[in-house]
Amino acid sequence: MKKRILNQIFSKELPNWFKFLNLSILLPILLWPLVFYMTIFFFDNPKNLGLTYLLFFVVNAYPLYFIIIAYFNSLLFQKYKLVGSLLPSTILLTLIFCVIYVVFLMSNNISQKIKKSNERTKQGYIGALDDFKIINDNVYRYDTLIVGADAETFKIVSWDWQCDKNYYYRFGKKIPYIDRETFEDLGYYYGKDKYRVYYAHKILKGADPKTFVQIEFTDDGKDSNNCYRLGKKVDCEVLKTEY
Repeated sequence: MKKRILNQIFSKELPNWFKFLNLSILLPILLWPLVFYMTIFFFDNPKNLGLTYLLFFVVNAYPLYFIIIAYFNSLLFQKYKLVGSLLPSTILLTLIFCVIYVVFLMSNNISQKIKKSNERTKQGYIGALDDFKIINDNVYRYDTLIVGADAETFKIVSWDWQCDKNYYYRFGKKIPYIDRETFEDLGYYYGKDKYRVYYAHKILKGADPKTFVQIEFTDDGKDSNNCYRLGKKVDCEVLKTEY
């Protein structure tokens, strides 16, 4: 039976163009792995197990249906060429349309993602924790407007510092006296610019920004004159005994 079907589909009496066209009926068979995978879900809490098995085998046997259709269509072509050409032509055109439609959906989906990404940049969240967001060219921390912040240049510097083209901000609070061009976030709440040293956003009075350094992995800092712990002056001898 199998040999008979194949001999008929590939019969020498059939023109090559028709055999190629007729084989297009078999193209849906290429989707069989996907169909098989989908039918596995038939067994998710089935109401009738026997009926589910029957449906599973009937659906997964669909390649046989297309082979039989191609077989009878080749017989039909030998008697009625126009009618025999109609079915595979319809299937081929349908498949081409489906491919074009899928490509259209994919390209549309990609363009939507790009659009959403652009909208997120223009009007969306900033930072890993979504603390900051931009809505209608205004910058917010949570639901509080950061007055005067420039939405186009606003960015996250560290977990506590932010800046735009004009100012530095700490947790969304503008610190107008920080020198924008020379400020450095030293870590552990310390920072400095060419004029001052800061702990959090408070000025460390008397600290020398030229020589001030934060002691790595600690809450301490020092300059050429003094030592600091948690932003307060301490005896440098205390630090010497610890490091």
